[in-house]
Amino acid sequence: MNFQSLTFLGFLALMACIYASVPARARPLVMLVASLIFYASWSVPATALCLIMVTLVYVVAMQIGSATSERAKGRLAATGVLLVLASLFAFKYVPSLLPRAPAPPSTPDLIALWSGVIAPLGISYYSFKLISYLLDVYWEKTRPAPDFITFANAALFFPQIVCGPIQKPAELMPQLYARSQPSIQDAVAGAQRIAFGLFKKLVVAERLSLVVDPIFSQPAKHTGGQAVIACYFFALQLYADFSGLTDIANGVAMLFGIKAPENFDNPYFAKNIQEFWRKWHMTLTSWLTTYVFLPLRSLLRNTGTLGLVVALIVNMMAIAVWHGVKDSYILFGAINALYVVMSALTLNARNRFFSARPSVARWRDVWARLATFHLVVVAFVFFRASSVSSALQLFGQIAHWPESDTLRDAAVPGLTVNSILALFGVVVMEAGHYLRSHNTTVQRFSAQPTWLRWGVSYAFLLAIVLLGVFTKQQFIYAQF
Repeated sequence: MNFQSLTFLGFLALMACIYASVPARARPLVMLVASLIFYASWSVPATALCLIMVTLVYVVAMQIGSATSERAKGRLAATGVLLVLASLFAFKYVPSLLPRAPAPPSTPDLIALWSGVIAPLGISYYSFKLISYLLDVYWEKTRPAPDFITFANAALFFPQIVCGPIQKPAELMPQLYARSQPSIQDAVAGAQRIAFGLFKKLVVAERLSLVVDPIFSQPAKHTGGQAVIACYFFALQLYADFSGLTDIANGVAMLFGIKAPENFDNPYFAKNIQEFWRKWHMTLTSWLTTYVFLPLRSLLRNTGTLGLVVALIVNMMAIAVWHGVKDSYILFGAINALYVVMSALTLNARNRFFSARPSVARWRDVWARLATFHLVVVAFVFFRASSVSSALQLFGQIAHWPESDTLRDAAVPGLTVNSILALFGVVVMEAGHYLRSHNTTVQRFSAQPTWLRWGVSYAFLLAIVLLGVFTKQQFIYAQF
């Protein structure tokens, strides 16, 4: 069930109504059943494997909680983490690392079967949840879950299991314990958030993809000007697609009275690359900071700047490998590692430079934001391209611009119309972000007459229906 499908919306409405109408003691079971049905709609074997991993982690965490020695706790935690990592490696990375020889027509492709049927969709998301739970129990940041259903709900919460955000079980379980009944305000706010997410996906991201996909698929057949458009449009597409996904997931959580973490905070307005990663995919960055960067930095605390550099590089490469082991993902991580290291090492020098030049410093924020955005756009080309060579082809077309524009190039269907409509959607999207970040504006709108508020809501839904591209494409980050 894709989030943007009518099937999912019908399923969501049914489960939200059942959840709100049953007694409080039955709500955890209803939520778990909803999560299992949703996940099984993607793959029944994946659901079985997921339940096995959740059960193993639950048992190991209980053993950690009852262990009497630090050594025993450490062994149990290490065993649990290794089990989760082994599952993640076996199902996410092994299929892409094995050689793919053409199989006879009558012979099933076992690697495709392994990765496409058995491997759980969204395995990275729930694996990180399970690892954080084990480590938090070991570090005594949280107590083991008192019952299996509560923990399973935290690990398998269906709005987050396929595409995130990565909400730690220790943060989610207290809300599940409450078993509170969602209010009308929660339902309205959740529906509005879902609608906003659908607008981002269908009107902005999908329409931008109509321009981006043909150019990235055959960069050598397009002009340098079109290649430039594709680079900038993909950055906007990815942001609309991924933040729209988070809006839908968080809106669905609101329907069940659950507050989920935000995943974006105006990342394209960041003043440096470190700030960008604090504002982009915030739950992944926060997870890696807590469980990778800080422990490694502590381990290397006596090595000075070298230790900082190593910790930064490992952290950024972990982000790359989290996406996959494709060469373009690895280079994407290496480029960002270089960005982050250079930014960290030159920060003091830059501060001194601008402190001595107040007239130049006045414009620092503007130039810093522009420079950071363009660095991100360049890195995202490798993220989007099918391979490093394809990305280099795209940059090659840009390098020969405007000469390449005199070549006979492939047409991009609906370039002008789709570009105009998509950019209109981007303006609406950013206006929505601005309004959401200013509570006084939202409160003022809530105080307006009912006819005006509902009129705006209906106009927004009509815009989705009339301007949206309904191609049934999955969200970009569902593949991770």
